[in-house]
Amino acid sequence: MTAQGTNTPQRRISWLVIFASMLVSLGVYCILAVILQQSDSQPPVSAGADALRQVVYAAAILVLLASILFWNVRTRAVTVTPGYGAQTRPHLPSASHFQTSTIVTLALAESAGVLGLVLFFMGAELSDVFALSGAGAAVMIALVLPRGLRYWSLVETREREDMEGGGR
Repeated sequence: MTAQGTNTPQRRISWLVIFASMLVSLGVYCILAVILQQSDSQPPVSAGADALRQVVYAAAILVLLASILFWNVRTRAVTVTPGYGAQTRPHLPSASHFQTSTIVTLALAESAGVLGLVLFFMGAELSDVFALSGAGAAVMIALVLPRGLRYWSLVETREREDMEGGGR
């Protein structure tokens, strides 16, 4: 077993903790906005709020697209066809490379929720926080989670094959 392989279960758990933390933070932003709205601490809507809303939504769309593009470029080796075996063994990124790619992607997706919260602080509606946080969560759940689970499964399969002498 390789030195890197000895820590695979711990690395997988660390990856899941990071993923869950970033996902939960979007929920925290929504809860914070609800609490502020119920306590009447929300600032009044400014005159240029509609124009600002459009700019913030455009920025949120851009960071979400950037997170999708970054994720797909940095982790495309993980998207191999089912039936993985010794003959179709893909080159997988290192665990640290994959973890770094995950963190950057999650941070970009989370920034959409942060932009929604900023917009709320500037007088926008609660629904804006929900919409932008939901979009960030959708990117995390639909893209990062499945590929991350697939990556760790492939790493564990590869380590088992290498221990049995079947790896190349």
